[in-house]
Amino acid sequence: MACTKFNKTSVLRRQRSQDLVCFHDYCQGAAILEGCLDIWEAIMPPSLTHNTENIVSSVPQRLGRTFLAMHISCHHFHQVLLSPLLDSHGDQYTTKRTQEAT
Repeated sequence: MACTKFNKTSVLRRQRSQDLVCFHDYCQGAAILEGCLDIWEAIMPPSLTHNTENIVSSVPQRLGRTFLAMHISCHHFHQVLLSPLLDSHGDQYTTKRTQEAT
């Protein structure tokens, strides 16, 4: 499930960077994917949630790196997904480039 959400995040971000999707549509898609990532985190078994106790208990099982990688990846994909929303100009650049090209 998580892999699918991460892949969809990558595809949406690539489409936005190539101006294949407008800012408004990106925002809608990002909101849906953010909700999916939040649900994925919410339904995670208690033994896999991100806290000090679970990190410490994963080390003797030699799962510490995997445990941390899973949570770091999730935070990273939230960042990748939401960072375009920090652009206060939104579609203004896309519109300007389109007008200049014609």
